[in-house]
Amino acid sequence: WWTLIRMPQVFVTWRTFVAYAFGLVCCLLPLYFLSEVPEPVPQEPVPDEPVNSTLERVLFNLGDYPYAVCNDGSPAGYYWRRASTHKASNLWIVYLQGGDWCYDETSCENRWAQRKSAFQYKTDGTSVFMSSRDWPETIATLDGLFNPPSKSPLAGANMAFVKYCTSDAHMGDRGASEATYGWHFRGHRVVEAVMAELVRTHGLGRAGPATPSLILAGGSAGGRGAMV
Repeated sequence: WWTLIRMPQVFVTWRTFVAYAFGLVCCLLPLYFLSEVPEPVPQEPVPDEPVNSTLERVLFNLGDYPYAVCNDGSPAGYYWRRASTHKASNLWIVYLQGGDWCYDETSCENRWAQRKSAFQYKTDGTSVFMSSRDWPETIATLDGLFNPPSKSPLAGANMAFVKYCTSDAHMGDRGASEATYGWHFRGHRVVEAVMAELVRTHGLGRAGPATPSLILAGGSAGGRGAMV
């Protein structure tokens, strides 16, 4: 026994009608429950924590890099911190320190005399120019790129802070002579030595979890050197 429900040009059995109605309910019921889902409670943001900013001094072995010297002939070098996370192990930041330059006998003599002046010298040694003899074993007061918040994409990267002791915007390649008033200007060789040392000793360019990325940056005279 069955009944026909007459609609314009359509005849539907009661079984078909019930099936359609049931399907409609099944479609609308989830929408009802979804509309009742409470909004998530906003959480307090977690403050960023700075990454350890201590870097260790690395002085060049002049047997390996005979031209990587400061103005006074002392070995040049850099401050280094290895990546603190596996994810950041193929991210490298090399920063060339700034600090003006000298260009003749008088300016270089004045620079040497003032290398520890109140204007140029800090207790952490980061502003001792023309020589590496007074560089401390570690520095831990750098900001910016070297002290990013924990959520920064730069956090945990390999970092090299190239000390500026050549007074030539990291670009020179002249040995000490009468023409240079007895000073070495080997900034270009120092940067080359830093890159070679990072490859040979610290693994720059080796295969890792991601394609190696190198950021070469600098401030003031260091910025000029990074552009060249």
